[in-house]
Amino acid sequence: MTEAEWLGQAQPRVMLAFVCPRTSDRKLRLFGCAEFRLQLRPPEDICDEYGYGILRVTERYADGQITADELAQANERVRGDERDFYPSIAWFVSSDDVFLRGAAPRYLGRNSDIIRCVFGNPFRSITFLPDWRTSTAVTLAAQMYESRDFGAMPILGDALQDAGCDNEDVLNHCREPGVHVRGCWVADLVLGKE
Repeated sequence: MTEAEWLGQAQPRVMLAFVCPRTSDRKLRLFGCAEFRLQLRPPEDICDEYGYGILRVTERYADGQITADELAQANERVRGDERDFYPSIAWFVSSDDVFLRGAAPRYLGRNSDIIRCVFGNPFRSITFLPDWRTSTAVTLAAQMYESRDFGAMPILGDALQDAGCDNEDVLNHCREPGVHVRGCWVADLVLGKE
């Protein structure tokens, strides 16, 4: 894959296969959760509320807030539920047994915008200077991360620029319209997450 393909019209599954060998399990899980959230109906639907629940648990596991045993218990509840829990993507992203790097591109990878948001541009390395991690930038990134509402990304871009950030990739990602999700590469840089 070339950078032009990555930035252009590359097939999402090809993009995901390209980044899988070089990324963390956390990023892959958060990407899977973000992609699955797009498929869920509003949480009034009992099945979808169940899906949202397993996604919240999986996100907590990805961020080291719960143990593998707690994740396994949630996973067993999904497997053992009698309801027609239609896509097993929630089970997939919550399962240590199944979540293998080689399997992810086959089951995920429907949205290239989410892939770009989570993994950034793998053809460019970003040096994020500690001076850019101001209290304003960290507070904004943390609020967006916790609420899953990334509407303040342009404001984060302004805060980073005020702190001396002149990296066009970082600033453009903050200011361009588009999808932002948990695991967003810029928010992760600000928060010091990998």
